[in-house]
Amino acid sequence: MGFTEYLDQVKAEAEGDAFFRLLKSQLAAGHRVQKVSFVPAEGGHPPRYRFLLARMGTLSTLDVPAGQEAIEHLLAETHQQLASRDDEVQRCQVRLKQETEALTRLLGRDATREAVASVTRELGGPQSLRLTLPASRTGLSPAARLAAERLRREFDQNVRNLYIERGYPLAEAGHIVDEALARLIEAG
Repeated sequence: MGFTEYLDQVKAEAEGDAFFRLLKSQLAAGHRVQKVSFVPAEGGHPPRYRFLLARMGTLSTLDVPAGQEAIEHLLAETHQQLASRDDEVQRCQVRLKQETEALTRLLGRDATREAVASVTRELGGPQSLRLTLPASRTGLSPAARLAAERLRREFDQNVRNLYIERGYPLAEAGHIVDEALARLIEAG
């Protein structure tokens, strides 16, 4: 990939896909967001946000794939909280799962498991801590240390996103991400 292709890719990611552009056009036409729900991956469809929109007394829904730069930026820019606490937990769980899957592909399953346990012991709250084994006496392998650093950043980014961009109280943001981490651990 050359420089021009790279810039084209950045532009495409910033502008979003057709679903995002449709949402933007509906908002520009006067639709108001009533609520945004998180819909986990199912039936071959990726995780997505379901927008309930209203205009002149008429309600409509629109699904937009989650995780794309454009939609995540819009939600952060508008300080849009999701419809329920469980929606926020599911969203955070998907983000943590995506990170652990990437780490598993790069560094292996054992290093990723060590990293999840390490981050849970370091940052986890009551829900995730009850699911974590005690620390090993040998310490983390180099691969697990690298994985833990990346996972720690993702955990931190989720807490900061909920607190700073979505307006949740800090303690609530921490509990939401802790519950997401606990669900990730339970799912294996």
